[in-house]
Amino acid sequence: MSLSGEEQELRCVLNWFTNWEEQQRDQFLNVLIEKAVPPDIDQLFQGLDQLTLNSSFQSVFQCQLRLFSQWFDAWTCVHRNKLLYNLHLKDPSFVEKFHYFVNLKS
Repeated sequence: MSLSGEEQELRCVLNWFTNWEEQQRDQFLNVLIEKAVPPDIDQLFQGLDQLTLNSSFQSVFQCQLRLFSQWFDAWTCVHRNKLLYNLHLKDPSFVEKFHYFVNLKS
């Protein structure tokens, strides 16, 4: 039985998560929250004002976050929910923080 592209991507993200340090998980949490509750347009423009071009290479972690972001945007709700379910199995407190912050932003 072969896995779908989304299932393979999901496995990659869960593997990365397992190997990330606490600080990296916190950064991932911020990305996940922004995916769940996008900022309003004023916050978006403020964020664009703060962007700078950086010619240095991205770290492996930054590449993982970028890939996750691209994949997540293409996933169905089923795969997004699978991600949260599996993250909960690996780290229940991470998912609790996610729900807490999503509720604050809503």
